[in-house]
Parts: sequence; C-alpha cells; structure tokens
Amino acid sequence: MIGHVKTPWAVGVFEYRRKYSRWSPEQVAEARALESRKIFSGSQPVAFCESPGDAARIVACVNACAGISTDALEYMNGSLRSVDQMSVVEAQRDELLAALEACKCHLANSLHLVRVHVPEHHWLTQIATGLDEAKAAIAKAQGGAS
Repeated sequence: MIGHVKTPWAVGVFEYRRKYSRWSPEQVAEARALESRKIFSGSQPVAFCESPGDAARIVACVNACAGISTDALEYMNGSLRSVDQMSVVEAQRDELLAALEACKCHLANSLHLVRVHVPEHHWLTQIATGLDEAKAAIAKAQGGAS
C-alpha cells in the first residue's frame, strides 16, 4: 500500500504578482477560482477538486486525521460521525453524574436515618451497598479509581 502525501495539506491561494498585471480582472478572478480548487502539500500539488468547498473539506479531513494510519481509518468505516455526537454524550454524562450525586446524598441521608432509628433493619446493608456503588461510579466517571 502506498502512503499518502505528508500533512498538513492546504487549499491553493492565488497570489497576485507583477507578472499578472496585464491580466484582465476576469482572468485574475478565474485564476483565483481555479487555485481555490487545488490542494497542496507544501508546494507540491496533490489534487484538483470540482469545487472550492470540496477542496476545503478534503484538506480539513486529511489534516484532522494526521497521525492516524490509513488502515485504522478504513477500519473505522464511518464511525468518525460519533465525534459530532461527543458534546451530546458529554452533556448526558454530566446530567447523569449530577443525578447520581443527588442519589448519593439521598442514600447517605437514608443510611443515617436507618442507623439512628432502626439500627438492626435489613435495609441498612442495602442502603450502604447502594451508597458505596454510587460513590464508586462517581469516582470512575470523574476519572478516579474504579
């Protein structure tokens, strides 16, 4: 398998030079439009695209995937879509973590009440176990030990 051209890639930018001073404004505009459809790695041309938008998207994708092997990208087979969902998942995690924190507080209060008022009740062990599990889950979600 042949490797791809070194990154970063860039979309071409037409640089107006003195030698173009005899060009008409239309010729300059056409040269700019053509250049914005070219993709470069340094000064080496890599590709020519149908539209400037395609060129910009290809460059963004290639640069974003720098350091990831082609085999790994092919293996992912579209799973990069999950990157778009990361903020949604993080928000859900934060909401669930807040709810778990509230449950932990309720369990701690319940454990205290059972210990004070009914110290021999069978719920004592269940509440204590639930409280320990909630604490462990919170610590794991926050990056602590499991």
